[in-house]
Amino acid sequence: MIPIPSGWCARRIEEVHSFTPPGGAAHGLLRYVERRRPLRATRELVAALGAPVGYVAEHDLAPERLVTDEGEHGAFVASRGRLHGRPMGMSIGFVFLDDAYASLTGIAYDDDIPAMEAQVRALIALDTHLLGRVRRRRFGYAIPPGWLATGDEFDARLYPPTHPADPSRILVGAALPATPGLCEHTVARLAGARTVVAVPISHPRLEARGFAITGGPLEATLVFLEDERFLYSVRMDAPPGAHAAVLDALIASVEPVPAPIAPIVTSTALAHWAE
Repeated sequence: MIPIPSGWCARRIEEVHSFTPPGGAAHGLLRYVERRRPLRATRELVAALGAPVGYVAEHDLAPERLVTDEGEHGAFVASRGRLHGRPMGMSIGFVFLDDAYASLTGIAYDDDIPAMEAQVRALIALDTHLLGRVRRRRFGYAIPPGWLATGDEFDARLYPPTHPADPSRILVGAALPATPGLCEHTVARLAGARTVVAVPISHPRLEARGFAITGGPLEATLVFLEDERFLYSVRMDAPPGAHAAVLDALIASVEPVPAPIAPIVTSTALAHWAE
């Protein structure tokens, strides 16, 4: 849900919410869809949205990561070019949810282009979905160079460049609501009768604990990072001593789930959902 810009007109056709400025569509147009699927990388989503027939891009900004005021991950992309010779700009904002995403697309012409880019940036930051502030969440981290990443909406499996000759793998789970004893229970369940030893681990902003489970051809290294809201987990299965530097670099790159700034639910924000 986004608030209606002051003075703009709102219209809804099925799942698409359209907004036009006081001067009419000649000065710009906003289109918002609250839930779209499937989740994909930002560049793929931009390509799927497409552009008006005849639009020729002249300058595209690289996708920019952002966080909404509600604490959800998002992205912003802007493109400037020409439509049948007339200067035109496209601004696109995304908010990435658990199993879907919201999109906000702005189109403007001539001198209205910079204002539209600012409008899309501002509105996507105000997008509200009320999914709950503490729930299972994805979090940011750097995939090791050359490693193959697969997975689903929340969990990722990373394999080394020489896979399957190298049987190693790294499992990155979702951030889970911090619960007393969750870390210890997870280690005990995975270890079974095997030996568990503590290993040193550190993170610049999060409390960190590490454990090694030995007793097989592959050694399992479990790393848990924690803040006041979430527990972050990473597991590496590898021959003893292999890929230790890779795991350390991945752990150091982990970004905590962003905290929300403030609640944003107002009658204005909900107005264009009323029929």
